[in-house]
Amino acid sequence: MNKKVITYVLIFIALVSIFTYISINFNSKEKAVSFAIHKDLPELKKVDYELVKIPNSPYILCITNIPHSIYIFKTSSFLNMNFASISGAEHLYAGDGKGMHFLNDYLIYGFDKDRPQGKAIYVDGEKMRTVYLNKYFKTSKYKMNYKDLVFYYPNKPMKTTKNSLGYTEVTYR
Repeated sequence: MNKKVITYVLIFIALVSIFTYISINFNSKEKAVSFAIHKDLPELKKVDYELVKIPNSPYILCITNIPHSIYIFKTSSFLNMNFASISGAEHLYAGDGKGMHFLNDYLIYGFDKDRPQGKAIYVDGEKMRTVYLNKYFKTSKYKMNYKDLVFYYPNKPMKTTKNSLGYTEVTYR
């Protein structure tokens, strides 16, 4: 009987300590992303990066300076604890700064730098939410390349139609 009590007390102490560790280290989305970066992308430990929280979205962007890359992390909460996992990456130096990211054929987000001033981004007639990213490249020698860079995303993942060439079209209005 005495061994059972000791066992229950030790299990209780272990559970409390695990819960305390998780609640201290994962009490904000940014801390959860920082933990995911150090766990999943150890090469970023040596690079300066900036976390950008996207309003009304589960996404947080990790923008690095050298080379110019944006890592997209999706966050989720469970029992007041935050968790993050990498959702994708956009390597600005290797492309044209435009791209759509899909999950199971549903559009989840995209990048654009051809949007005319004062126009909104539409995909299949639905207006996308946008976040301007040019202010995060002000100290870069490539700031002119990213002056119109925008991160866009739908309210919820959406099924898109494709044109005759097999691409989903972005329109500006």
